[in-house]
Amino acid sequence: MIFKFLKHKVNLDNLKEEHYQSNYLEELKYIWETYIPTNGESTCLQGELLRRLEKIRWEAQEHGNINWWRQYDEDCDFIRDTLVKEKIYNRQQKE
Repeated sequence: MIFKFLKHKVNLDNLKEEHYQSNYLEELKYIWETYIPTNGESTCLQGELLRRLEKIRWEAQEHGNINWWRQYDEDCDFIRDTLVKEKIYNRQQKE
């Protein structure tokens, strides 16, 4: 789990060594196929969160963030602000 790195300095080498397996692949596929339009924003919050996360992931993995611009910052802010509003996370998790 990536959270174990929060106690230590996080760097790319640590993250590369971390094994990751998606536990929700089928749910993500369903949200993507059902709630994310070909163009534009999703009208569903789950769809919009996934759409913006995918934009950021794509830029990082395909381009190494070389094309990063203000819209990606806004996407990050939207994701953070949306998750922080949720009551399922405690104060420490939100921080």
